[in-house]
Amino acid sequence: MNPSAIAARLRRPRFFYGWVIVLVVMIDGMLSAGIGGYGASVFLRTMSAELGWSRGALSLVAVVRSIMPLFLAPILGRYVDRKHGPRLLVAIGGFGAGLSLILVSQVQELWHFYLTFGLLWGAASVSMGGFLGPAVVSKWFVRIRGRAVALSYMGFSAGGVVVVPMIAFFVTRFGWRAAWVLTGLVVIAVMVPLGGLLMRRRPEDMGLRPDGDPPGDPASQAAAVGGRGLGREERSFTPREAVRERSFWLLVGAFACAMYANPPILFHQVAYMEDKGFSLATAATVATVMAFFAAVSKLPWGLLAERFPTRYLMGICFSAAGISLLLLTFGRSERELYAYAVLHGASFGGMIALFDITWASYFGREHLGALRGVTTPLTIWVSGVSTFLIGLAYDFLGAYDIAFASITVAWLLAAALGFLARPPKGVPSTAMTKSSLPSLR
Repeated sequence: MNPSAIAARLRRPRFFYGWVIVLVVMIDGMLSAGIGGYGASVFLRTMSAELGWSRGALSLVAVVRSIMPLFLAPILGRYVDRKHGPRLLVAIGGFGAGLSLILVSQVQELWHFYLTFGLLWGAASVSMGGFLGPAVVSKWFVRIRGRAVALSYMGFSAGGVVVVPMIAFFVTRFGWRAAWVLTGLVVIAVMVPLGGLLMRRRPEDMGLRPDGDPPGDPASQAAAVGGRGLGREERSFTPREAVRERSFWLLVGAFACAMYANPPILFHQVAYMEDKGFSLATAATVATVMAFFAAVSKLPWGLLAERFPTRYLMGICFSAAGISLLLLTFGRSERELYAYAVLHGASFGGMIALFDITWASYFGREHLGALRGVTTPLTIWVSGVSTFLIGLAYDFLGAYDIAFASITVAWLLAAALGFLARPPKGVPSTAMTKSSLPSLR
């Protein structure tokens, strides 16, 4: 290692505030995905039995929920790029999300459920963070973006590990209506102070550099906002420039296919396993194991993304997710269910992290919020429609098997599209820019 590199390392602060941002986004994702995805499946069978609503009717809430992001995400995405935008979004969104869950406890008619857990939760959860939160993380990191984004997305899977048992306890101990209230209070108590006190847009707002690099460090200069005039260094595309790139649309297609495949599994898997004759405790445990492996697999996927082209990793990740899903579809023993939980969790766990790393490394960080605001509505809408279609298929066929098996095709298509998405011309093929690779001399 040369003397200038040694001096740069000595000038770096011992603690970089970017890791606080990672923690806030991790907790945000844990609650938003844990409630809207994993946790919702715990309520499905109980509410269906007590209120007399079919699973298809309950699943339609996912479509209703996707309506608000269609309008809000493009606006909120641009707000993420403003100085105080992330702080206000997380705090206000956290309060609104908690309030919407409390209102769910009072539903009597199906349209009440669509209003509270559909429109209100959909609007608040997008504001709270959702897919926009990790865009903030990508603004704080460049050289080690892979591991930082992966760690922030561990919260999404941690929702299955932490939130599902919590909701299952609330439902078993206090009933499903009280469970909605208690869950809403948890969201307000956690997200409002975290967002209001800790969230920040980017390191430059605090006089810092990406990755915690000191001023004047070559790697830090390479990560300067926009990368203008830096040749091979990170370049930031505006949304108008990005949509002209073939890779942009291939990534949108891959993400849409993956989002078609993944959310229905999270929403319906507990009820599916109960239909197979397994107890709620067993089904919830399998879902928790899957979420655990999805969480711990994110960091390895992120580290790999710092060294290898993400399009290759997406091809491997999505193909494995699709094939492992067959264990759930055709499995009839607990051993097969737990094998599904391990393999599917370890594979699909890299999905969202790989996408966010790819967006940032292909198109830069200056306009990342606006870019994600453009792409998020489509992918959320697709996930809502697919969740409803799987529930509708159950109502007509009386079983999930055929519908779940068909999702494998979506995973394989996502793998093909992701693999074909080459970086725009002049952009390095890995998440790390060439000049930011550590010196080995």
